[in-house]
Amino acid sequence: SPQISTVDTSTAPGIERAIRMNLVQSGMAEIIFTPLLHESSQLFNHTSINQKGKIFALFRHPVERAVSLFHYLKKATWEPTFSEKLKKINSVEDYAISEFAEDNWMVRFLTNKMTQMVTRDDLDVAKEILRRKVIVGLVIDIRGAIERFLTYLRWNYNDLTLEQKQCMNRYLASGSNKNAHEIVEEGTMGWRILKANNLLDL
Repeated sequence: SPQISTVDTSTAPGIERAIRMNLVQSGMAEIIFTPLLHESSQLFNHTSINQKGKIFALFRHPVERAVSLFHYLKKATWEPTFSEKLKKINSVEDYAISEFAEDNWMVRFLTNKMTQMVTRDDLDVAKEILRRKVIVGLVIDIRGAIERFLTYLRWNYNDLTLEQKQCMNRYLASGSNKNAHEIVEEGTMGWRILKANNLLDL
């Protein structure tokens, strides 16, 4: 019967606990969910194991992501990054030139340079990480992404239980943690500023 491991890999203390538990070496976990790329890589640093991690990730257009983040953070009072100042910003254009707008988040995230300046050299490093470590899926083609993930894992859709298929189809049809908001048209001022902020991510 499958074993259940109670460890929260979405936090740094949880990852530290997973390392102490020898989570990867134990074979208890085939898949680990975490937003902490660099911290979680330590799970595979133990010299006595030869397991290698592979990242499955969904990507969206950087400007679309920035617009969605703006609308989300305006109402996400539960987030540590929430600010009353952000609530007062009413347009994407004003957000794009504010202190809250991110720039080149993906390159920063992949290279672990969240506060330093990022350059074309960092972009090259980020692209190499993606090439070597990441199975890429696109939000705009979520069904194609899931098929790609299943193929890599050698999981056959037809081998899934009815409950698993229904769960997957529900997710594909309605998504999870969706944040409905107005679309910013390409070419508008807000779009152009956000694009300029994220040229490396593009």
